[in-house]
Amino acid sequence: MNFDNLVVVLAVAAAVPLILAAVPRVPVPGPVLEIVAGIVLGPAVLDLVKPDQAVRLVSTIGLAFLLFLAGLEIDVRHFRGPRARLAGLALGLSALLALIIGITLYAAGVVESPLLVGIVLMATSLGLIVPILKDAGVTDRPVGQFAIAGASLGELTPVVLLSLFFSGRATAISSKLLLLSLLGVLVVLVVIGTLRIERSMWITRMINRLADTSAQIRIRLSMLLVVGLGALATHLGFEAILGAFLAGAILRLVDADAEHKHPLFHPKLDAIGYGFLIPVFFVTSGLTFNLSVLFSNASTVLRVPLFLLALLVVRGLPAVLYWSALASIRDVAAAGLLQATSLPFIVAATTIGLQLHAIKPANAAALVAAGLFSVILFPTISLQLLRSSAKGPGMVPEQAHVRRQTCPQIRAHAVGVQLSDAGSMPAKRATTAHFGGHMSKPPLPEAAVTMLRKANPAVITTLRPDGQPVSTATWYLWDNGRVLVNMDEGRKRLEYMRSDPRVALDVLDESGWYTHLSITGHVDEMQDDADLADIDRLAQQYMGRPYPQRERRRISAWIAVDGWHGWGALKDSSQPG
Repeated sequence: MNFDNLVVVLAVAAAVPLILAAVPRVPVPGPVLEIVAGIVLGPAVLDLVKPDQAVRLVSTIGLAFLLFLAGLEIDVRHFRGPRARLAGLALGLSALLALIIGITLYAAGVVESPLLVGIVLMATSLGLIVPILKDAGVTDRPVGQFAIAGASLGELTPVVLLSLFFSGRATAISSKLLLLSLLGVLVVLVVIGTLRIERSMWITRMINRLADTSAQIRIRLSMLLVVGLGALATHLGFEAILGAFLAGAILRLVDADAEHKHPLFHPKLDAIGYGFLIPVFFVTSGLTFNLSVLFSNASTVLRVPLFLLALLVVRGLPAVLYWSALASIRDVAAAGLLQATSLPFIVAATTIGLQLHAIKPANAAALVAAGLFSVILFPTISLQLLRSSAKGPGMVPEQAHVRRQTCPQIRAHAVGVQLSDAGSMPAKRATTAHFGGHMSKPPLPEAAVTMLRKANPAVITTLRPDGQPVSTATWYLWDNGRVLVNMDEGRKRLEYMRSDPRVALDVLDESGWYTHLSITGHVDEMQDDADLADIDRLAQQYMGRPYPQRERRRISAWIAVDGWHGWGALKDSSQPG
């Protein structure tokens, strides 16, 4: 077996993120550039690289791993409650629209299989839209939750339908339904068995001990689950990708808090997938992309915008059902655009369709091209809508009135410290925020520093991307003129600090809360607490011993003081009140 072509494919995979990092203003997702690079280097253009046996083997494993990580994104909590019911109604409307469009295109002689095209149009790429929602800081807002719920259903349902109707074995639907039920029963048994095993303290301790050693036992067991369920799905007459997807969903179900309990587990899986296997799949998809047939005539080219519009109608239009629960028209539009974003499943489904002769190369190429454009255009537009929506415009009049009445402010124990209209204030103004004449400027007097050096109760306030203040109790340490705080990597306030560095800290004197100090400032340094030295310093201050929980990754942040206000024994004579 020759590995020359695989070397070039891996070189492309390594070059793409470097190029995107060097040109950050180019809003092109990595998978798009990988597919385009494959098209250019492959037989369609330069004919420098060929999808030989080694490339196709790694690509096939990459496809399975892509669906495995997609399953790992599925959170069953998004399938409960009123939000899930509304997202389910939207998916039902999507299925109806997909069927209508598929039948219409079939009647017009555009497509060969209305069912396959309909299934393709129903898909949403959950793994692509979650980073967009995080960048916009709206994962906790209703628009983010609806988008995630809708995308989760749009990821799960098409995979099941594709395996049910388009597997490699020609079997009656009734038999496939029976086999699918059998697969479901086996999955339930795997879940029950895994949960029972986790109750064993001896096994749990052993797995935890081996997890981050050279044994990497969690990774090995995960690979066993992926390959095992993939093989089982194949033996039952389904595509292996269904088994891989179910493996990811099972892992998420039985270990829903893995990101907190085992913080290195998911990054390791991402490293295997996104660092090696999945980029090979996308580059190979470009190598096998039939560019010549796409541009063989004008009617084939016109199918690209036609399919792109179909994606928008099938997955974007049903977002109008979210109107009653979302804050603005822009949120509804953003949710619809994100739901219409799809690429990995389109590539996978068209690959299977070509193998089964259920779709012609021209339509497969047009669908993939439409998926490429959806990933380039829809998230970019939705991100702008979400950011502008967070500032308030675009609301209906009644909602705008409520928003004005609840303009976010931070008040530090009634001393008049305000960060008014904080959501629209640029982070670069953090060191020059206007607090009027209420705040004294640093340096702090010795009496205030002496108080800050004690193990006092304190409350820290950060700002969500939409401007809403969030306060929580915290440990702190006065550290050479700055305030040191330390957070678990999963804390939301860490995400807020990275988005907006402005913070407020209220410290109550341990000997009497009437004496207290309010600080406004900004985070001017943040770094990993690699050996937990910083959290140990804080724990020694407050507990008299090292921090007990050693398995979680933590981040240290240092807050520079921009202004302060004292009360009680610390009141500055120049301060009002």
